[in-house]
Amino acid sequence: MAGHVNKLITLDAASLALQSGSVQAANMVMLGALAGSNILPIARETFSDMIRTKTKPQFTEINLIAFDLGTFAVNFSNTG
Repeated sequence: MAGHVNKLITLDAASLALQSGSVQAANMVMLGALAGSNILPIARETFSDMIRTKTKPQFTEINLIAFDLGTFAVNFSNTG
């Protein structure tokens, strides 16, 4: 697959989501990785603000943690 893309990012979204408190937050981990990759011309804070305003209150904290874990994972992989 690496031969067919400009940049390949791999991470264990399920494990990172579990660290946030719910494996169901894997989508937020992947969204955080996308935001952290700077592939899209959308600021990371815009994503965070949308999570805060559009997520049900009982899921907001877990989703923000998962998002941050995804952002950290992609930034860590870029430096490591």
